[in-house]
Amino acid sequence: MFKKLIIVFCLFCILSMGAVAGGLVYGYHYFSKGLPRIDTVEDYQMESVSAILAADGTIVAEFFDEQRYPVRLKDVPLFAREAFLAAEDAAFYKHPGIDPVSIFRAFLANIRTGSARQGGSTITQQVVKNTLLTREKKLERKIKEAILAYRLEKKLSKDDILELYLNKIFFGNRSYGIKAAVRNYFRKDISKVTLAEAALLAGLPQAPSRYSPVSNFPAAKKRQLYVLNQMVRAGFISQKAADEAASEEVRVYRASSDRIFEAPYYVSEVRRQFEERWGQYDIDRDGLKIYTALDTKAYALAQDAMERGLKEVDKRQGWRGAIGKVGTIEEFIEQYREWLTENLLLNRVYPAFVTEIDRSKRKVTVDIGNFTGVVDLKKAEWAKKRMSVDGDPIWI
Repeated sequence: MFKKLIIVFCLFCILSMGAVAGGLVYGYHYFSKGLPRIDTVEDYQMESVSAILAADGTIVAEFFDEQRYPVRLKDVPLFAREAFLAAEDAAFYKHPGIDPVSIFRAFLANIRTGSARQGGSTITQQVVKNTLLTREKKLERKIKEAILAYRLEKKLSKDDILELYLNKIFFGNRSYGIKAAVRNYFRKDISKVTLAEAALLAGLPQAPSRYSPVSNFPAAKKRQLYVLNQMVRAGFISQKAADEAASEEVRVYRASSDRIFEAPYYVSEVRRQFEERWGQYDIDRDGLKIYTALDTKAYALAQDAMERGLKEVDKRQGWRGAIGKVGTIEEFIEQYREWLTENLLLNRVYPAFVTEIDRSKRKVTVDIGNFTGVVDLKKAEWAKKRMSVDGDPIWI
């Protein structure tokens, strides 16, 4: 009787294992139907910045839909790579594309918090999601994501996958990919990034707007400290290095919306002619380098001469009045932010906020965002002549 029970039990286990295996095989083939081909990832072309260059090689303009500068993994400092691994997938170089431990940990965390904030996705899964699949949060899509991640690991090396990830992810502040993020947030080349800055960036992909150091630095700082702590736990850095990075003062910048750095009229004509002659290329997506015969020094001289002439003509017409009215310096800075720079250039016109008028000395005190100054009206006699709305001169 006992032997029969053992035999029945063994048969039950074998049948159960067979059923489970059969179910897994069926499920694999069922969810594999219609999946994108993995080899398309190898041919995947990311949108990147197109540059227009002058005759001496100077970049005078950039055009893009997504501001991205593709970078090779070997050119990303090791500690910067490790910051992203610690933040997103510390076991990246050990798992086969999916990490059951992380999935189970995320499952328990979601049950504990009563939400689905943690997904347990590996870096490989995130590459698959961002290049081959939609971003919808459905169980079927997650299963397909896991299958494709496993296949991708068989096709590409770990370094290739990590390189794709670092070039693809969005950091906020108009930055796609790590090189653009370093340029926009810190105004430096990726080779100069520090551990503190790398940890700050590594905390962004999960929620770029929520952790934005530009609009919410306290949240970004908290996230940075989390990344540094994870790096220590993973054995990437020492506690001393983490403490030094945490105490480093990081200065961040808002990305500039100006795409044309020099010779705007020339650049506009180059773009027009390019689109007219080579319409098969997309100047905003294809990462092109367009070489021109532009002489930036000669253009600057011609531009200055033209501006001086126009200013003289404008002065002969008379003062046109204030360009606008605002109540506070804060409102002025917000309205004219794109005009204000850290360094004022000679012979350039800038908007200014009038803070004080001294009629007896005929002087006006102005604020130009980062600078204050005094305008001596005795040296601006031409401004006594003011143009009316109808264009008639009025002497004041």
